[in-house]
Amino acid sequence: LHKISKLIVINHEDCGAAKIANNKKKFNSIIERKIHKESFKNIKKIITKRYPYLKVSCTTLSLR
Repeated sequence: LHKISKLIVINHEDCGAAKIANNKKKFNSIIERKIHKESFKNIKKIITKRYPYLKVSCTTLSLR
């Protein structure tokens, strides 16, 4: 309908969901970046499989 060619996926720093996904007591920016990187990898794989023509771009936003 809208001929979308690009999808931008945005996560944000200090993410409560990343803290929950971590499932450990220790949590810092390095661990959070790894969690976001893995989630980007997973969502990109899912979207690319379903919509192979769609370009997927992923980024993390700082809210500070």
